[in-house]
Amino acid sequence: GMGGQHNYFGLWVDVDFGKGHSKAKPTCTTYNSPQLSAKEHFCFDRMEVWAVGDPSEAELAKSNKSILDVDPEAQALLEITGRTRHSEGLREAPEEN
Repeated sequence: GMGGQHNYFGLWVDVDFGKGHSKAKPTCTTYNSPQLSAKEHFCFDRMEVWAVGDPSEAELAKSNKSILDVDPEAQALLEITGRTRHSEGLREAPEEN
């Protein structure tokens, strides 16, 4: 979630990236912007994500790794909550150092 406050974000994207909400009526308390969607709750058809700036050397070195590759607690939490690893098998295995 970005902007606003807990449960009343200017923009919220759900963990499955399929739905979200913008509860910024009359305006977002952080950005003073209006609600960012026609309906308060919405579903995505597609999402485009951008980054600005050059990645650091450390980011480039770890860019082929998922947090799930290095954090067994994150893996366990994902399994406990019933979420699946959608990218499993879709990328090259990380190189061992």
